[in-house]
Amino acid sequence: MIDRVRLFSWGGPVPPQVGTANASFGERRGILLAVEADGILGLGEAAPLPGLSRESVTDCAAVLRSIDWRSVDVPASVADVERGWGEAAELAACNAARFAFETALLSVAATRRSQPLSHLVALDAGLEPARAPIARSIYIGATNDPETVARARAAMSRGGKTLKLKRSAEPLQVTLRTLRTVRGVAGKGAALRLDANGSLEPDEVPAALEAYASVGVELIEEPCSGAALLSLGALAVPWFADESLADPNLAPKLLHHPHCAGFVVKPTLLGGFSSAVRITRHARERGLPVIVTHAFEGPVGLAACAELAIAVASCALPPGIDDHAAKRAFADWDVPQVPPDGASVEPSLRSGLGEPRDLGALVEVFQWTR
Repeated sequence: MIDRVRLFSWGGPVPPQVGTANASFGERRGILLAVEADGILGLGEAAPLPGLSRESVTDCAAVLRSIDWRSVDVPASVADVERGWGEAAELAACNAARFAFETALLSVAATRRSQPLSHLVALDAGLEPARAPIARSIYIGATNDPETVARARAAMSRGGKTLKLKRSAEPLQVTLRTLRTVRGVAGKGAALRLDANGSLEPDEVPAALEAYASVGVELIEEPCSGAALLSLGALAVPWFADESLADPNLAPKLLHHPHCAGFVVKPTLLGGFSSAVRITRHARERGLPVIVTHAFEGPVGLAACAELAIAVASCALPPGIDDHAAKRAFADWDVPQVPPDGASVEPSLRSGLGEPRDLGALVEVFQWTR
């Protein structure tokens, strides 16, 4: 039984390098959900990603306010929490709010069991959670960013083995020049990933991926946009579906696409742990990997993504769970699972989501008490 629910507004300006291949955004804002049950505090974060999420921060706040919290109970599993939000129809159409709802309630459930959230999620996924550090993919910037090469050097100096770049809207030769320079810095043993955020035209994709293969790009995420992905065949670089998985009409087709090599799982875009577990199960059945990554959320969302990555590590590639420049726009809280100077995601020894948090400095915008 839920005793108290609070919503806090948080977020602020972010550095200019934070953004997607198609757009940058000057700020990141969201809603922090705090749920209390039997003296246990569970936190969740709704931080829709501008340009990719279909809902707004205002939408998330309205949905979380509208829930009949008297009828919500602490779930026993991921499947159980999905049944819980099934009674709140608004959550079904608001993925970022659903992620916050599921994170907060599952964190309370895991704390009751004195286990990390990752263990509860792994149980539903039919997996064994990682017990040792997981090598993570380190985002080093856009292909047109003059600081990207310097970030590649810094990433390698802290033990990075997988580097990720975002493709900028630029001629192919410019992208290749950056990729070759980064390859020279990283060496042959490092994996390079490219995220196009759907920025290539469908007829550009085959030639571009042939060129990317020449510098050893390991995989490309979302090479073109939306339904155009369905026209792609087997290409020189394996391609993964990413933000198009958030489209309920496209997702089933992409999940069964014969040439899609894997799936990028962003809980903020997909609707939390329940959707992530479903996609992971499907990928396992097809023998395909997933990549868990964040959507530039604050520290609560980042910790939740890290717990998901720990839960599904046995059937996943190195997760895109790295400390990022937008995190401190929300709150200057450490995320022990993602040490900023490390190159691994570290399994937590604490129950629930990890570190206890002081909410005193945050701006409360809603409270419900039983």
